Amino acid sequence: MNGLREGRGKLIYPDGSIYEGYFLQDYQHLHGRLIMASGDYYQGDFKYGQIEGNGTYKYADGTKYEGEFKNNRQNGFGKETWPDGTKYEGSYDNGVKYGTGRFQWTDGSIYEGSIVNDQMEGYGTFVWADKRKYNGNWKNSMMNGQGELFYPDGRYYKGQFQNDLRNGDGTFFYNDGTSYFGPWKNDKQHGKGIRKQKGGQDEEQEWNNGSRLI
Repeated sequence: MNGLREGRGKLIYPDGSIYEGYFLQDYQHLHGRLIMASGDYYQGDFKYGQIEGNGTYKYADGTKYEGEFKNNRQNGFGKETWPDGTKYEGSYDNGVKYGTGRFQWTDGSIYEGSIVNDQMEGYGTFVWADKRKYNGNWKNSMMNGQGELFYPDGRYYKGQFQNDLRNGDGTFFYNDGTSYFGPWKNDKQHGKGIRKQKGGQDEEQEWNNGSRLI
């Protein structure tokens, strides 16, 4: 119609990429599949020449994304799977993971919570394969800020973290009913703190890089 592609057809690009599907006013529109010269493959919705709507994108390296698109980018809800079996399910914005989501690694570790620019950031929960569990704040995919770290044997720490290490004030609860409150540095007790015994009696202690002084 007027020299413009309409309806179902096939388009071969100069670089060897191939589009098969529907056209409207010379644009890829509605539904089709695009086989790219790079080895990437997309099948799903198009809107006036853009990948937009719902579809599946398979990368040449084996990574696979299923979900929503807008302006040729992942936007909205989607699921991504990597060749090693790692999985992500959650929100995307303009091609990056952003909002809330869930990561699952092949060793059984799981993260659920806030995501900013592909990084774990904000509040979230991480469960390791060895059953340790962290609830708290994240920045740049590391524990940063206030949080709680639980150990499989019943012990847990509640306090400040910096770059995955206990740093700042925090309380460590032992599984014998006692607890220690005080400053921490690089994951070790450092400075003056208080050890609370099971009967409620307090004991002042001083530590230096994890070694008790008094």
